[in-house]
Amino acid sequence: MFSWREKLRLGIDLLKGIFFRKKVMKELGFDIDLTKVPEKRIIKKVMDMMRKSYPNLYKVLVEERNGVMAGNLAALMKNHPDKKILAIVGAGHEESIMRRIRKDFSEKEIDKI
Repeated sequence: MFSWREKLRLGIDLLKGIFFRKKVMKELGFDIDLTKVPEKRIIKKVMDMMRKSYPNLYKVLVEERNGVMAGNLAALMKNHPDKKILAIVGAGHEESIMRRIRKDFSEKEIDKI
């Protein structure tokens, strides 16, 4: 459940982002070019911030989605062991999905990813 505190915090953060974007980005130490995929350290920092500030939203938008995507990819890999699987996912999802898939498969099978 998305608590009223998380909703309020999200609203405030959205307004800050709209009206004080440059100041907020400077305070956070980010220099993001949205035409490129951000560096892994920035992705990790943003994901950690989201996990702390919006735990319920993080659970639904990141953790649960990663579980579904990893499960779907694992099923594809099991049903088509002789095929290579290409999956395009958001940068914030990649590490967790790979970690979940590694639990289910050997390194030889993962090389097909």
